[in-house]
Amino acid sequence: MSIRLLQLNQLKKELDEQIRPEIYDWARLFKAETWEEMRMLAERDESIKECIFTYKELTADEKARMQSEARDDYYRRLNWAEERGIRKGMEKGMEQAQKETARTLVSNVNHVMESFHVDLERACEGIGTTVEAYQAAKELME
Repeated sequence: MSIRLLQLNQLKKELDEQIRPEIYDWARLFKAETWEEMRMLAERDESIKECIFTYKELTADEKARMQSEARDDYYRRLNWAEERGIRKGMEKGMEQAQKETARTLVSNVNHVMESFHVDLERACEGIGTTVEAYQAAKELME
């Protein structure tokens, strides 16, 4: 058993092409930078042609896989953003509802105090709330 190492940057066209043209063509295939270079090599050797065909299939599959992953990632992020938006919207809505409820409570207690000339404690008792709830509502409004 032996292992042979081919240094692609050491290719010498005239010498290597004359001595072992099939190895030279394979080395040029690995060194090729364009599909055109690969196509020219494929015209000269059927096994290189098969190799290039397989390589194109594999890279096409890889591109399809990458596109699929990118699409999945896009929809995952879109769903996350939508859920986050809904959550934020609900939080904001709850906050606004709490402020509106607080505003209504304070307004009602103030109206009772003015209309019936009673103190805060009696006004709160009259509408079924506590002084603490009134004060918390007032703080929430600020």
